[in-house]
Formats: sequence, structure tokens, C-alpha cells
Amino acid sequence: MDRSATDHERQRDLWELRRSALESMCVVSALLAFVWAVVSAIWAEIVDERALVIAPVALLVTSLAARIMSERRGWLRTGLFLLGLCTAFLPIVSGRTELSWMFTPVVPVIVAGLIISPLAGVVLAALVSILMWLGQRLGWLLVSQSDLYTALSVIWLAAATGWFSARSLYTALGWALHSQRVAQEATAEARDRRQALRQAVDSLNTTHGILKQSLSDLSAARAEAERAKQLRTEFAANISHELRTPLNIILGFTEIMTRSPEVYGTYAWPQKLHSDVFEIRRNARYLSQFVDDILDLARLDAMRMPISRQITDLRPIIRSCIALVERLLEDKPVELRIDAPDDLPAVPMDETRIRQVILNLLINACRFTLQGSITVQARARPNDLLVSVIDTGQGIPPDRREQIFNKFEQAGAWRQPEASGKGLGLALAKELVHLHGGEIWVESQPGEGSTFSFTLPLVTPNIGRLRPSGGLAAQQTTHTPRILVVDPDEASLRFLNRNIEGYAFSNAPSLAVARERITDLRPRCVIHNVPPNGERREQPPGSVGGLPTVTCSLPTPLWVTENRQIAAFLTKPVSSEELLKTLSQHAPEGPILVVDDDPGFVGFVSRALEAVGQAERVHTAYSGAEAMTKAAQVHPGVILLDMILPGMNGLEVIDALREDQELRDIPVVLLSGARMTQDDGDVHGEHLQMVQPGGFTGEQLIQVLKSALMVATPAQMPASRTDPEPAGTTDA
Repeated sequence: MDRSATDHERQRDLWELRRSALESMCVVSALLAFVWAVVSAIWAEIVDERALVIAPVALLVTSLAARIMSERRGWLRTGLFLLGLCTAFLPIVSGRTELSWMFTPVVPVIVAGLIISPLAGVVLAALVSILMWLGQRLGWLLVSQSDLYTALSVIWLAAATGWFSARSLYTALGWALHSQRVAQEATAEARDRRQALRQAVDSLNTTHGILKQSLSDLSAARAEAERAKQLRTEFAANISHELRTPLNIILGFTEIMTRSPEVYGTYAWPQKLHSDVFEIRRNARYLSQFVDDILDLARLDAMRMPISRQITDLRPIIRSCIALVERLLEDKPVELRIDAPDDLPAVPMDETRIRQVILNLLINACRFTLQGSITVQARARPNDLLVSVIDTGQGIPPDRREQIFNKFEQAGAWRQPEASGKGLGLALAKELVHLHGGEIWVESQPGEGSTFSFTLPLVTPNIGRLRPSGGLAAQQTTHTPRILVVDPDEASLRFLNRNIEGYAFSNAPSLAVARERITDLRPRCVIHNVPPNGERREQPPGSVGGLPTVTCSLPTPLWVTENRQIAAFLTKPVSSEELLKTLSQHAPEGPILVVDDDPGFVGFVSRALEAVGQAERVHTAYSGAEAMTKAAQVHPGVILLDMILPGMNGLEVIDALREDQELRDIPVVLLSGARMTQDDGDVHGEHLQMVQPGGFTGEQLIQVLKSALMVATPAQMPASRTDPEPAGTTDA
């Protein structure tokens, strides 16, 4: 607020104060005048002086008139009141000769100056002076000239004193009133703000409640989404098992029909029958590949498709893909070409996945190119490698270019229905390219051919399931840190290569071999794989070869096979050749118990053994309980056991066999319709031990603890406090 506005408000407050003081003085003067008039009237009767009543009556009339007058006539009210005071004192001094009576106007002058305003005191002093001077001239004021001047001097001295005193008083009152107004406004503003704050708090509480509910709903929705994703993955795995079993039966029987037709008698098979059997087998393999594509897409959707990036030259991959698809063009006038310069840089990639991408694009081009050429072109760009598959086929309309990368979208359904594929090849290629951090697209015009292109970053992008957090392993360098894995089963090596990027893993079947290879390989660390919840094959020292050593249980098929003493693990569809080879390794002779809830698969195994003259060895069971009964009866040399069975599943049957003293040593070959991954099985390692020669620095220890705490999840809260274990080697 500016100074002029502040002065204006202060003057307005003072005016309100003066108005209130004037009204109060009018009321008080009227009351005093009334009392004075009554007393004067009584005294006048006694002394017979009627003039004594004039002064109080005049004061009473002027006071009441000033009080009743409108507030808008402020100065007129003040003047009327001052006039009443003057007329009230004139009768008092009239006819008096004593000097002391001349001083009586001093009181109203001081009161007017202090209560009404400083100017009012001066005006009243002027009026009194004029009246007294006129009274002395007219003869009704009986004092000498010198006494008159003395009285006037005292009156003006009182007016001056009242003027200066009143100015200071009114200035202080003005500031006090202004401060009061400011305080009142501040109080009102604070009250408003407090109300607004209360409303804001209430609104925040409501918003907090809504947010809390939203977070709860979001958490529930996320859990539901995770559950749905898990169910989708499990559904794909279960469906794959249900599909692989009948596919295995179809492929197995057709294989036996093709290789050993004598099993079915001496009947001479006509050529048409051979062609039909071949067609059945071909379509069964097609369905098997279709199931594999569905599983790969399910794993990609669930973010469980690991990739193993290594610095790889792309040209050998292109040549191998060209060699694989050449037979698809034997009956077509189509030329296969490779356009890749010799100085093409190597890039970080998963060789298997990129081969799958190029192969899918080539198969798609071969399917829809009737003549001309198909060219695989590779070019280096500043930040990535551009790979293109260019064909001279029929092309793709603009409205279908984006759709062909969708799942189950058949690229040829609109132009060549008989050549349409499964509708998963391009969708899978898109997901695999994105998993590498690249992009894939198509450029095409109907009748002019198509160009499918994708990119691979020259530097490993920040995409993947597991990767080191920093250091050499986090960058593309000329030297890749090597890790030595001690495990007789190379499945653990494949598991690490698939899930951890930036390292080169080498295998050693035992600790003794590992010590020999340390000098040549110069590894950065040693990982010793031990069975979970079982006896270790070898007890490692604190450190292998003086290197940092991690002892843990890596999730490989060995988890299940070694923990339950399983002789072998086969994934459907399994060929008759692989099946017979496995059975002969573990039971060259003696009964074979085949346990599967699908009679067709049991029949396939029987027919495969019949083809080699061993049909009498087969005994069958269709459930876990029946398997236990048959095993006790025939005591087989080997049990061929399906993982999924009604009632007792395959793993439960194995546990029951190992608890039986007579059956515990029977070798078991486990069958499953799904590939075993790191998340399969019900066995998990509980211990992880790391030995760092020379000890951990504080920073290293913090990093290790942070990594451990990120995965530390209690299976259940302890019921009571347990005693701490004694200090020793740190296990995680």
C-alpha cells in the first residue's frame, strides 16, 4: 500500500474518532446542561435571577441539535456545538467584575481542542475572544481593559497548548487506529488463510485417500497383470506339452513307417502311401516349429528370453542362412545374392537369435518371390549396422505394411493364400531385433518387390535381462573379461552365456582341470557350480588358484537330474533314434517301464522297440500310482517317465521310487513336453559363497551387500527369534 493511501485511511479513521467523540460530548453536554438548567431554575427562584437559566438551556439546545444533525454535516455539527459552549459561558461572565470568572472559557477551549480537534480549540478560542471583546465594548462585561487582555491571553495560551498537545495526540491516535486496522485486516486475512488452509488440508486428505486407494488398485492391477503374464507363460508351456506329445507320436510313427516299414508286415507299400506318410511327417514338423515359435513369443512377452551378445562377424551368419534356404528355391528361377563388404564391422549380437531373424526374413522372401532375385545386403552406418533382405516378389500394399509384423498376421494371405505361413515369423523377428536394441521395418510397392530391413547397434545398448553394472564388462572393449566355470555339465555355461552379457565364459569339468586352465585362460573369476540341497562333488578351497571364487548352484537340468538321481532328461518331440539310444545306454536288456498318460505315446515307444526286435521288453503304466505298482511287479531295468501325470506327477513318482529300498536304484529317463529352463523345477539353491583374496574394500562390500539385499526375500517371517550363527565364512 502506498503512502497516500495510508494517510487517507488514517485521516478517515481520525474523522471517525472525532465524530464519535463529538457525539459523546454532545450527549454529555446535554446531560450536564439539563442538570445545570434544573439547578439554575431552582436557584433563580431563590435569588430571583431568571438569567441563570439561559446558559444551560442554550447549551442543552445546541448539544441536542448537534447530536441529532446528520453525520454528513460534520463541520456544521461541530460549529453548532462550539457555539453552544460559547453562549453557555457568556451569561456566566456577564456582569462579573472578578478576573477569575474570565478564565472559565479555558476549560471548553482545552476540551474542544483535545477531544474534537486542534482546530476546534482555536476556533472556540477565537469565538470566545470576539464575544468577550464585544461584551467589554457593549458594557455588559464589567472588567477592565487589562483584565480582559489577561483573560484573553490565558485563553489563547490554553488554545495553543491544546493545539500542540492535540496534534501529537491525534497523530499517535491516527497511527494507533491505522495499526489497529492493519491488524484487523491481517487477522481477517489470517482467518481466511486458515480457512483456506483447512480446506486445502481437507482436500489433501481426500486426495491422499484417493491416491492411496489408487495405489492399492494399481498394486492389485499390477499383481493381476503379473499373474496374468505368468498364467500366459504357464499356459504356453502347458499347451506346448499337450501339443508336443501328439506331435511326438505323429513324428515317431511316421519315422518308423519310413525307416522300418517291415514292422507292419510284408505288405508292399505303394508310392502314394509313401508320399502321404512323408506329407504327414512334413506337416508334423511344421507344427513342431509352430509350437517353438509360440513358446519363444511367450518368453519374449514375459521378458524371459535371455540373449547372449558376443562381438560377431555377420557375414558367416548370412552365408549359413543362404545355404539353408537354397533348397526352397530349387524349382524357382530365383537367384540368391549376398551384398556385404569385406570390411563389415563386427557387432555385439546373439548369433543364434540374429540367424533366426535373417532366416525368417529369407523364408518369407522365398515363399513370395516367384522369379528374379533375393539379396541379403549389409551396410555399416555411423551408429549401427543395417541389414536388408531385398526381393523381387509381388510386394505389399501400403495398408498392410505395419500389420504384417503383428502376431498371427499372414503376409501372403491377401496375395497367395497357398503360400501363407504361420503368421509368427515376422512378429518373432521384430521382437528379437527389439531385444537387441534395433529397429525393423519394410519398404514395398505392389508388383515391385519388398525390402525388409533391420538395424543392430554397434555398441551394446542398455537392453537385456542381466548385465554388469559398470567397469570393463559394461562397455564394448577389445578385451572381454573371462570367467572360468567349474562344472562337468556344460548346460551351466550355456545358462550363463544366455543371461549375463559382457563376459566370456569357459568350462572346466573339475577343480583340478580348472587349476590347469587358469594359467592359459587368465580368468577374472572362478564360478564353482554345486548341486542344490545336496552333497558337493568337490569341496572347494577358500579360493581357486588365488582368484575370486563364487560357489553357488546354477539352475540347469542337472538340478533335477542329479538331485533326484535321474539318468537322462528328454524333451518331446523325441525321435525314435534318440529314444532307443538313451534306453540302450541305461538298460541294454531287461524290462522297460513306459509311464505316460497318453496311450499314443506309449504305442509309439512300443512300436519303436518293436522295430528293433525288442517289443517284449515294454511294460506300460498310465498314472503315477500304476507306475509304482508295475515297478514293484516287474522291477524294470529302466523307467521312461513323463513329467506330467494325473495324480502323482513325474517328480513325485521319482521321490517315491527313491524312498523304496527295492526300487531306489532303478534308472529313470524323464520326459517333458517343455524345455527345461532356469525357472523350472521345484529345487532351488540356498547358498551363494564368494571368496575374495585380499579381502573386500568398504566400497566393494557395500556393492555386494546391495546386490544381495535386492534379491533377499524371506520365504516366511520367523515365528520367534533365533540364535545368531557363529561368525565364519560369509554365505549369502
